[in-house]
Amino acid sequence: MNRKALHVQSRITFAALLAVAGLTCAASAEDTHTPWQVSTDALGPITSETPFSTRILSSAAGSMSFTTGTRSAEGEPFDVIIGTITGRDGEIVITEDPQSGFVGGVNVTIPHLIDGAGGDIGDTFADLDLSPADCFPGVEERSGNFVCFDPERGFLAYWFATHDYTGPDGELPPTDTMNAAILYEISWTPGF
Repeated sequence: MNRKALHVQSRITFAALLAVAGLTCAASAEDTHTPWQVSTDALGPITSETPFSTRILSSAAGSMSFTTGTRSAEGEPFDVIIGTITGRDGEIVITEDPQSGFVGGVNVTIPHLIDGAGGDIGDTFADLDLSPADCFPGVEERSGNFVCFDPERGFLAYWFATHDYTGPDGELPPTDTMNAAILYEISWTPGF
């Protein structure tokens, strides 16, 4: 092989190595977030004594990016902090306890974020160890959906989306509709 061909071959090999290294780094960068343990006192690094502050949350949960935002319930807006992880679907929405200025609750839509919950984002109602007696129908913007409180972990609630259920507001869907409903949000409330 002449010098020019050897040089070209070396550059191609080097480029291939860089591409493989880049793919490896990109994949590992997306998967570096360790699942958060959950208890009545904490959801990963977040506790009921964590100040409602993007700066504090960023230092506590380093692999997550935080921004401020606004959500509304029954037409009333309120401030939230939104956390995301690069390369992962979903978000966490943190609400404030207005009396203390600390975190009042966290709503999670990121799959595989919580370790120790009774289910995960994407599971069906039938996959979880829940009973319709643990559940309540959604109202207003969550009409057609339903929420279930974990009987073993009172600090967790699970929101399920039904497939085009249009039954009466304020009533749970039929059992077969509930069993097929998809878990789309896990809510953590400290201190329960």
